[in-house]
This record gives sequence, structure tokens and C-alpha cells, in this order.
Amino acid sequence: MDCRETEELFGSYRDKKLESALRLELESHLQQCAACTAELRRLTAGRGGLVLPALSAPRAGRWPMVALAAAACVAAFLILRAFSSGGTTPH
Repeated sequence: MDCRETEELFGSYRDKKLESALRLELESHLQQCAACTAELRRLTAGRGGLVLPALSAPRAGRWPMVALAAAACVAAFLILRAFSSGGTTPH
């Protein structure tokens, strides 16, 4: 399964309407693709988030996901800060 195929299934996966075989294939792809995992999390952020228990990485491989999560938090903070300041930039 490639990234394009994975992205086409995000809606069904998010709504828990994906058949078991496709769900397992998608989760396998997500375990190895940080970009698709980040995109799925972005898409589900407005819906209270999505718990992805099957995506827990091996202990040694968690640092890239931690770094990705930290980067997402920083980006969200900067976006919220920009909107809350009315879009004005400091001089």
C-alpha cells in the first residue's frame, strides 16, 4: 500500500468503517510512514483526536514520532498565536 492509497482510506478508517484486512494493511503502512501518520492525525484533530493503539512503535523507534509530535505542537502553537494576535506582526 502506498501513500496515495492510504490517504484514500483515511475517512473510512477514521469512521471505523474499514474492513479488517484493509485496516491492518493501512495500520502497517502507518507504522512505517510518519508523513501519513501525521496527515491522519491532522485530519482527526478537529474530531477530538483519534487513538491509534495499533501504531505503537517499538521502543527504539519512538524518537522520530516524538520529534514529529513536538514539531506538530510547535506548529499548532505558532498558528494559534498568529490568529489570537489578530494577524499583526510585532515591530
